[in-house]
Amino acid sequence: MNLNTRLHILGRVALKLAALAGALGGLLLITTIMLPPRAAQASSPDLQAAIAAGGYHTCALKGGQVYCWGQNNYGQLGDGTTTQRITPTLVADGAMGNSGVTAVAAGGYHTCALKGGQVYCWGRNFFGQLGDGTTTQRITPTLVADGAMGNSGVTAVAAGWAYTCALKGGQVYCWGYNGNGRLGDGTTTDRNTPTLVADGEMGNSGVTAIAAAEGGHTCALKGGQVYCWGRNGKGQLGDGTTTDRNTPVAVTNMGSGVTAIAAGAYHTCALKGGQVYCWGRNDEGQLGDGTTTDRNTPVAVTNMGSGVTAIAAGSFHTCALKGGQVYCWGWNEYGQLGDGTTTDRTTPTLVANGAMGNSGVTAVAAGGRHTLGLKDTTCLFAWGRNDYGQLGDGTTTNSDTPVQVSGGCGWGTTLPVFIPIVYRP
Repeated sequence: MNLNTRLHILGRVALKLAALAGALGGLLLITTIMLPPRAAQASSPDLQAAIAAGGYHTCALKGGQVYCWGQNNYGQLGDGTTTQRITPTLVADGAMGNSGVTAVAAGGYHTCALKGGQVYCWGRNFFGQLGDGTTTQRITPTLVADGAMGNSGVTAVAAGWAYTCALKGGQVYCWGYNGNGRLGDGTTTDRNTPTLVADGEMGNSGVTAIAAAEGGHTCALKGGQVYCWGRNGKGQLGDGTTTDRNTPVAVTNMGSGVTAIAAGAYHTCALKGGQVYCWGRNDEGQLGDGTTTDRNTPVAVTNMGSGVTAIAAGSFHTCALKGGQVYCWGWNEYGQLGDGTTTDRTTPTLVANGAMGNSGVTAVAAGGRHTLGLKDTTCLFAWGRNDYGQLGDGTTTNSDTPVQVSGGCGWGTTLPVFIPIVYRP
């Protein structure tokens, strides 16, 4: 029985006991347990959206609140300072009020969160990536302007390098830096408020997922098919060319049935039928096909088989979740593959146990040069580069195996649930 089920059963039992306590003259005490958003035994979009690895910083949800740590020179940690943090620090209320948050996204030097269907952002804003109508840096959360989107009813948010995208009513909106056409509006003009992505080959409706890359391309999932736009010098759009696109184009040879997408710096991956496919830049082996040859159409990742439930793409490495275990491949200079070495891998390698014990993992996130794994115990682990404290373990020492993020467990939880406990003196 998974953790989520056990806690819900506990809650129902405690409520019945509370009613009995009233009849018997007992006292009622209240304790708080943080519930995961969904069953913790398998990865879900909710859990994937609860942890985020940026370029050199990390953020995660705990009890509906956002905590961040690592590099903070632009205020991307949102704590009202520009001070680097090596353990999780609570994001300030700012315009958001740090409670009831349901998703978090970390870009290169900025962060965004979703609360009550509205998007809030903080950190670097040189290109308008915070979407508040200015280019002013913010060290606490600021509300994204309505722009063409209307900042309500938003269901997903993604942060790339110097730009942000959101999903509302099945349509994609983007803002910030528009080099190479990454905003997808048919131009290369920067935007400091949300702009509607053009139809292109996709038709901007019925979209179910979005991914924003560090290197400057964006992808969306519609009807089980993948569409991408923006920078394409390494074939990361997957359309069989290396031509930049400022409106969506269909990925070649993937067909329908895709269930998840992930965008790295210059590569892209998709999950279809429990199998992983990747395309784009491959100099570090990040496509996982056993070569270092760039691909402008999807290729199957070698030696993973089927049964994969989640994928994550870092700058130049990729990770996947299968059977509750994390596998990674690609660039490994800082130990971001977590296999106990700093050797690059062109095919998937199993992450070492480290402090995590590589089983029962429910979500994975990949950043610039570090990786996160969330266990079914709601404990959070990290590995890779740590010069800014982005691993959150209280040090600045790189780790090539998982270390536990400080602050106990309860990560990946979106709501504090109040459980009544009966006490009879």
